[in-house]
Amino acid sequence: MSDLMEIQSHKGPYTVEFDDACIEGFAQWDLNKTHFIVDRKVVQLYPELLQPVLEAPSVFLLDAIEKNKSLEKLPEYVEFLVNKNSTKPSAGCN
Repeated sequence: MSDLMEIQSHKGPYTVEFDDACIEGFAQWDLNKTHFIVDRKVVQLYPELLQPVLEAPSVFLLDAIEKNKSLEKLPEYVEFLVNKNSTKPSAGCN
C-alpha cells in the first residue's frame, strides 16, 4: 500500500510517498553493510517495524527539522558515512 502526503515547507510544498514495500524490503538487505539515516519522529511512530534497522551497525538518527535539512549540515552526514566506511552511493527508502 502506498500513501501520499503533501508537506508545506518554507521552500514550497512537496509530496512524500509512504510505501509499505520499503519496510518489507529490509529483510532483503544486508543490514551489516547498509547505512540508515532515520528521522527520530518516524522511529517513535514505528519502533517495532524499524527494529531491524535500529539494530544495524550504521544508523544515524536525526530530527527532521529545517536546520537539519540544510546544506550546512551535509558535512556532518558525510562524515558519519565516511566513518562507517561508506564509499559508494546506495539506494534506500525516503
